[in-house]
Amino acid sequence: MENTEFTTATNEVNPTPESQLRVTPLIKKTLLSSTKWMKFLSIVFCILMVLVLLMGIFFLHLGSMPIAETDAYQFSSTLFLCFGVLYVILSIVYIYPIVNAFRLISHTRKALNADSTADFEASAADLHSILWFLGVMTFLSAIFSIIGFSISIAGGFTSFLS
Repeated sequence: MENTEFTTATNEVNPTPESQLRVTPLIKKTLLSSTKWMKFLSIVFCILMVLVLLMGIFFLHLGSMPIAETDAYQFSSTLFLCFGVLYVILSIVYIYPIVNAFRLISHTRKALNADSTADFEASAADLHSILWFLGVMTFLSAIFSIIGFSISIAGGFTSFLS
């Protein structure tokens, strides 16, 4: 099996050997194996997002059912509606990394099978996009968790003082 060479994006007319990326047979084998796992995980994630969407729709249905006029029932109805909206929004938002994961798989396979620099660069861009999205979502989740935890502590503290 011969080595495939991809040149990195440089402004040089004649790139030096140090500025070239060599894809060895081991790298090629490992990346192709990784695409199989990425496809499996993407399919599982797709199924999970459909389940989250169905749970969101179910919560929206529960929240919109006619209920008794007590405060506890009103609160639970509002809670179901909030979780329903949150789950539906999350399932829609997470379509972006799923689509990019399938594009990453496609570009990586094309790059390695056809020795295509353009597809290799596209797969790197897809990977960057997925990781950026997950980083932003992790940051937002942490912020909202801290806010929710703070509200819970404050609510518990005020009820303790009452």
